[in-house]
Amino acid sequence: TSNGGQTWKSLIPNLDNIQFFRIYSPDPDTMLLIGWYKWLINSANGGKTFTEEKYPSIPEFNIVSYRHPSDMYMVNSEIGYIVGDTIVWKTTDGTKTWIPIMIWSYRGALMHNVFFPSEKVGFILGIYDIAGDSTRPYFAADLLFRTQDGGKTWDTLHYGNPRICLQLYFWNTLKGMMLCNGGVILKTIDGGNSWYEVPNPPKINNKLVDLGCVNFFNDQIGFISAQGGRIFISTDAGESWKMDLDLGITQFKKYAYLWRFIFPDSNTVMVAGVEGILKKKIDFKKLSVPVVEESPISNYLWISLVQNPVSSVLKGKYYWHFSESKSVFLKIYDIMGREVRDVTRDLLPNTKDSVVELTTDISSLPNGVYLLVLSAGGNARSERFVVSK
Repeated sequence: TSNGGQTWKSLIPNLDNIQFFRIYSPDPDTMLLIGWYKWLINSANGGKTFTEEKYPSIPEFNIVSYRHPSDMYMVNSEIGYIVGDTIVWKTTDGTKTWIPIMIWSYRGALMHNVFFPSEKVGFILGIYDIAGDSTRPYFAADLLFRTQDGGKTWDTLHYGNPRICLQLYFWNTLKGMMLCNGGVILKTIDGGNSWYEVPNPPKINNKLVDLGCVNFFNDQIGFISAQGGRIFISTDAGESWKMDLDLGITQFKKYAYLWRFIFPDSNTVMVAGVEGILKKKIDFKKLSVPVVEESPISNYLWISLVQNPVSSVLKGKYYWHFSESKSVFLKIYDIMGREVRDVTRDLLPNTKDSVVELTTDISSLPNGVYLLVLSAGGNARSERFVVSK
């Protein structure tokens, strides 16, 4: 497409009906494709002709298990990574050459997803079969690797966990998420050292559903696809999800497989499925502003703050009627509606009968007006405070 997705022209190369599942296109003329049982397919003339590349040679390494790459991630126009089976490859010259930087010796493994939030820090997901017991001789287990030096060394964060995770997404080097089988979403806020389950993942009829893909427009607003062509939206950095009926496609079975979300501009979301691409205009600015009630008093929840504008701490007492603590969120927003701090994790460990007293350090916040938002069970309460140093 050359007009923002209004019309499309087919550029399918004649390469034995290869199923392509990854593409990188830094400019209108250049394309780099990944397909089953092939290394890379290149086009330098906008898709008029395609060239099939062979596997780069690996000196003194003879193995036949790496039959095809599984995923590709370009950090920028020069640096990128490809994973496939037991090998991780890296380019530093804009995909001209690829060098293996990690080879995992376990036969039968599959590294299938790679994500680099920065040039130095990156993560790789994989799976492999391990021996069990008499009731289950073999079962699939997950792998999670992390590098903090651009692929020179790797940490093994997960090893042998039977919960298979399928896709990574990171906002930055510390904050990220994984989509796992059974509809579970795991998040980290410390660069992958620890993970916790998202308290309100996508559900249909109050049941978890298999997830497909995820992408975020900014640090708060994102979309996720689920089985049956459903699309869910989050406005709180993936902590909670609700079905997005506004896209108007949640009941169309022909879009049962939705694989990719992109945001072509500041008010558009596009989603690609097995049988088509859908495009929708959305006011992302409105979604970024938290919807709160003005009155600080409620029968269901309230906030009581004690704060001196020049103080470095914010003292608050919080109450909510809802007994399920996992559905409670406490966050600080700036006057533009952008989240600046999530203090939910400080709130929940202190929960006793849904009444909590909490002191929050705000010394790092710049001068300005802020909004403290407490939400529980679909209700929200806010209280404004001022930082003036």
